[in-house]
Amino acid sequence: GYYFPFSGESKLFFPQHFIVYTFSVVIGIRLFEKAYDKFQLEKNIQSKNANWSEFMRNAPIMVIELDTLGNVLFANRHALELLGCENLDKIKGINWFENFLQHKDKECLKDYWKDLLEGNTQKPVMKNVVLTRSGQQLKINWVNYVIFSDQGKALAMMCVGRDVTNEEYKSERIFKLSQELEKEE
Repeated sequence: GYYFPFSGESKLFFPQHFIVYTFSVVIGIRLFEKAYDKFQLEKNIQSKNANWSEFMRNAPIMVIELDTLGNVLFANRHALELLGCENLDKIKGINWFENFLQHKDKECLKDYWKDLLEGNTQKPVMKNVVLTRSGQQLKINWVNYVIFSDQGKALAMMCVGRDVTNEEYKSERIFKLSQELEKEE
């Protein structure tokens, strides 16, 4: 044991096993605190991921995830509605370029796609016509994000789009009407 002197002649005796036990308790408490902090952090991350996933599923914007070959991995509810699809199972795994793009745009957009995946372009924003299942043409403004592995390899592309078909139609209509008014004057 160990003696710790205090005032006067009295001494306090601590057996060695008590010191080891106290040390073990302190280490245990610190390990528990770290484990609890890690648990809280993981719980917080899971909550944020759940919120983000819920937003991605229900946001009033198109969210499409494509693999590196252009096959559909994910489409949110709004995208499915705009495309005229009942559910994701109807389009999951099919090629975006072959099924949702105009024939005249396919090759140009495939080249753009390849450049994005290879990092040869810094222009992730674009606009193009998308064909719905019924054949309707929608003009979509896209922002594209490449998803990389930890090793830097492109895994997929997250495409976030907004339907601007009606806005563009209205702008064109206003322009035509203003031209007609100028002709009348």
